[in-house]
Amino acid sequence: MCLAKVYLGEPNQGDPVAESVTALDTTANEVTVRTLFGDTKTFAGTVKSIDFTDSIITIETA
Repeated sequence: MCLAKVYLGEPNQGDPVAESVTALDTTANEVTVRTLFGDTKTFAGTVKSIDFTDSIITIETA
């Protein structure tokens, strides 16, 4: 099973801010992700890209 990793700014630039991501919700200026373990994290910004092949979500910070 390939679960997503979340990066702020550019993918693979530094460590991911979230791993094993199973769900993503957005509002106008926030992105909330939920992990396999039930943890949630909210980031100020918008979804910049989702790479389904490499399981990478990139968030552009506000």
